[in-house]
Amino acid sequence: MFKKIFKKKTKDEKTKDKKEKKDKKNKKKKIETEDLLDKKIDSDTKETIFDKNRKKLKDLIAPDSINFSESPFYGTIGDKYYAKNMYVGLLPNTVNFASFLHQLYNFGNIDTSIYINPIDSETAKSDLSKTRTNLEAELLTAEGNNRSDDMASKAREAQRLRTEIRDGTNKLYEASIISTLYEEDLRDLNNSSDQLKETMGQSDVGIKSATYIQEDTFRSNKPIMNNRVKEWHTFDKRSLACVYPFTSSNINHEGGVPLGFNMDNGLPIFWNNFNESLANYNMVIFAKSGGGKSTFIKMLSARSNTLDKIQNIFIDIEPEYNDICEILGGQIIKIAPDTDTILNPFDITIDIVKNKKTGKYYETLLISEKINSVSAMIMTMAKGQMDNKEYFNDITRMIIKNTVRAEYERLEITSDPESLYEIKQQKVVNGRIVGGKTKKTMPTLSSFYLQLEKLAKLNKTVTYKPAYDYLLMVLQDFCRIKKGSFIAFDGQSTVELSYDIPFINFDVSGLNEKTELPIAQHLITDYIWEHMIKRNNSGHKIRVGIDEAWRMINFPDALDFLITGFRRARKKNTSFTVISQQFDEFYGKETSPIIRNSDTKLFLPPDTTSVDNIGDIFKLTQGEVEFLGTCGVGQGLFITGKSSVKLNIEIPEFEINFVETNQNKKKPTGVGA
Repeated sequence: MFKKIFKKKTKDEKTKDKKEKKDKKNKKKKIETEDLLDKKIDSDTKETIFDKNRKKLKDLIAPDSINFSESPFYGTIGDKYYAKNMYVGLLPNTVNFASFLHQLYNFGNIDTSIYINPIDSETAKSDLSKTRTNLEAELLTAEGNNRSDDMASKAREAQRLRTEIRDGTNKLYEASIISTLYEEDLRDLNNSSDQLKETMGQSDVGIKSATYIQEDTFRSNKPIMNNRVKEWHTFDKRSLACVYPFTSSNINHEGGVPLGFNMDNGLPIFWNNFNESLANYNMVIFAKSGGGKSTFIKMLSARSNTLDKIQNIFIDIEPEYNDICEILGGQIIKIAPDTDTILNPFDITIDIVKNKKTGKYYETLLISEKINSVSAMIMTMAKGQMDNKEYFNDITRMIIKNTVRAEYERLEITSDPESLYEIKQQKVVNGRIVGGKTKKTMPTLSSFYLQLEKLAKLNKTVTYKPAYDYLLMVLQDFCRIKKGSFIAFDGQSTVELSYDIPFINFDVSGLNEKTELPIAQHLITDYIWEHMIKRNNSGHKIRVGIDEAWRMINFPDALDFLITGFRRARKKNTSFTVISQQFDEFYGKETSPIIRNSDTKLFLPPDTTSVDNIGDIFKLTQGEVEFLGTCGVGQGLFITGKSSVKLNIEIPEFEINFVETNQNKKKPTGVGA
């Protein structure tokens, strides 16, 4: 018989055994409970065939593929984009409010996320106390004045922060800043990332490539609140405020008219065409067909005339502005071969000039300037659409100028304002007294043609004869005496312009676009200058709009006149406005002065082929270029002075019917509407 000997257990061992038995029992019970719950959940959430086959949001928005295995430096998204993930690794000691990360947020095609975690006040105070103690201990051993001063400054800063946190006036946070840059070409991706690092480095912000953790960084930069990078920086309340994107610029001119809203910050945009901060009052508008430029112009004209008494004068080739002209109580002047309207390019008005020595103003006729102006217009007529370089030369110009001068000399018109008038014997006609001091009958294209024939007969220079013959041939079409087909500019003017007309619309829609329209644009613009702009010495605000001005480019004298107008307009309180859908055709070396002398530029949706060209010429940021490539109708990039905003044009319902160009968008009016 074996005797079993047991060792007596201590009190602690008995307690341990009981605890182990209890834990095993609880674990078994927990497993059984979880099994039951899983079975219940499976039975309750079992998908039907419809639930199983329903497309989720992820299926609709996800790209074809996202691959980060190709390289540790970037990833590919579908077959179109390359993505490079980065994070902010270094920060300066101090940052500037409202501009700290502005360049990061607005750099090209980029997404940026910022994770912010508040730090418990007790933890913050404890850590700041330790930091201060360490700094003070290091200060005792510091050698050299610079290092001692640095340690002392940091210790004081730690003490200040701790005091503010203790008093509840400040708080500490940790923040992680992550960005993803996208490009369609790998070389562009590398160039853009280098440019971003260099740009941010100028502000002592160190951008680090998330090498070997591209996928984790990409996931972290999605709105799912899962930061896998965990590259944290410590901010207090004041410095944290600097990370918010408060830096979008806005245009808010005093006395400006509302144009719409800033797409970056939702603020309304008020623009004053004649704001004193602008270098000039000129404007260029570019947009593809259907981009909304005509609607914008009509809206701007109506609002600026109502709110700021700006007089609008437009050369309309469609016509698109007749409706708004009538609504505003304006004047429509139709220029066409079948109308009786006449604009005489030989008209000359009295100018008021300041004496450089005395500073006093006096009246004069700038006869030499007028001779040059008329000669340039006739050169535009003489050029036509044929590139006759053999005859269209300096000899032709000299002959035209001598003939124009002879016409004014024939009427004894000089720089003396009184030479515009003549004294006629007074008599009674139909019960009215006529005669006395009356304005002379101005030269016309027909009288110019007769003068040209006279000078051609008197010409003895053999080399001049081909030029005379050429002019006599091509100018016949503009003269009534030769029964020409385009005689709207031959004869005494039948149009009177005044400053109290809110909208003057020159309707040139009936003219041939290739041959007659560019000539008309030059002559009408000159007529507006002579009768409205040149004598504007009373501060009237005038806007002159030239629709599709690119047609004037092929006519050197017309283009020179337009450039001169852009340069001189500010002195006469005038805004020249060029509207065109052919940016690539309009812009060139010859037209660059127009752009330089336009302090306001509006780019509504352009042709996609010209987006990059616009970006290069106007030094747009990559983000602005991307916006231009994707903006819709009624949206555009608005640049005035040094400010640039993404404009969303807002037109309320009551304005739509008289500014909308697309007839399908207008609401029916009239009986039964």
